[in-house]
Amino acid sequence: MQALTSLLNAWRKRFQGQKQLFFAFLWVSTIPFLGSALLSAYFLRDPEYLLQITENSSPLLFFPALSLSMGFALLPTTFVAISCGFLFGWQAFPLLAAAYLLASAIGYALGLRLDTKKDQQGFLQAFPRLETLLQQRAARMGDLVFFVRISPIIPFALSNVLFATLRAGWKPSSFGIPRMLPRTLLAFTSGYLAADIYSALAGGDAAWEISLILLFLLLSGWGILRFFRGSTPQKNS
Repeated sequence: MQALTSLLNAWRKRFQGQKQLFFAFLWVSTIPFLGSALLSAYFLRDPEYLLQITENSSPLLFFPALSLSMGFALLPTTFVAISCGFLFGWQAFPLLAAAYLLASAIGYALGLRLDTKKDQQGFLQAFPRLETLLQQRAARMGDLVFFVRISPIIPFALSNVLFATLRAGWKPSSFGIPRMLPRTLLAFTSGYLAADIYSALAGGDAAWEISLILLFLLLSGWGILRFFRGSTPQKNS
């Protein structure tokens, strides 16, 4: 308990004077989970009604809602991908990828508004070693985005705020969305192959799914460690 208290106090000091940034991290860490729990309960209460709504509807009608719900961190991307795969099939996948792109831009823009330049400098100055590493590896920021995006345990919304805080840049953050395709395909296919909504929402227990999740986790962890521990690029003299 004492160790936990010390850890919480340390993080409170790190975020001191940066309340907006603190609540942003708190929001993206909790609200998507709550949103998926509430929507899952609604789906499971009346699955037939849900299927009736989507059976004769185009996925295009749901594009704005999907983009906004992921961009504002109301729903997790995995939940959205599974639901789209189950309800609409492969016709929805291109729209899902486009919704991811728009949601990433929304999330990054919100992160920039919440985290001003002054706040961003203050946040990084609280982690001087991290600040130095990021300055040294600024040209390789796309590598960090890639390995964070394919991670099955780093939430999409959290990564958007993180990239905004680290000033990863619009291009690596938004156009790095194709790097999410492996884990998106995994979730989407899981939903598509599910026999019913119960199986879809409880997916992830098949051997091939577990194997791919472990593969993405190991690859992501290796890449992130390599980014921070790799040699510093040498400047041309």
